[in-house]
Amino acid sequence: MREGSCTVISFRNSEKFDKDATIILVSKEQTKNKTFPFKHKKLEDDLKDLLKNGQFSGDKEELFPLVVKGGLVLIVGLGKLEELSLTALRIVVKKAILSSFLKKSKTIEIIPHSSDVKSTIAIIEGHLLGTYKWDKYKTK
Repeated sequence: MREGSCTVISFRNSEKFDKDATIILVSKEQTKNKTFPFKHKKLEDDLKDLLKNGQFSGDKEELFPLVVKGGLVLIVGLGKLEELSLTALRIVVKKAILSSFLKKSKTIEIIPHSSDVKSTIAIIEGHLLGTYKWDKYKTK
């Protein structure tokens, strides 16, 4: 998703885990209730183990990488939903996309924490902000 890449955004009715990397957005409430925005038994068990051991809590901008089906899964904490603004969501997505964990990934699947329209738009905007590159005056 770096230099010279074209951004293609598509929507699916469920996660596939068929890209180089997957970003999963998880709120503090979802970690507390152990209700996750995906249906993948092994990943769900791994995330529950991380929560049990205190290695992941869902705090804002918390990142934790896992390997699933040969691809990278980046679990991203959003913090408490009541404190999550659309601007904060954009920033979290941007930071996740620009993280060193995804440096070599060419294709990324994003699994949102919620299916509401405003959150989806903010996630897309965060992706576009994170991958935008101003190079009009770049010397060659």
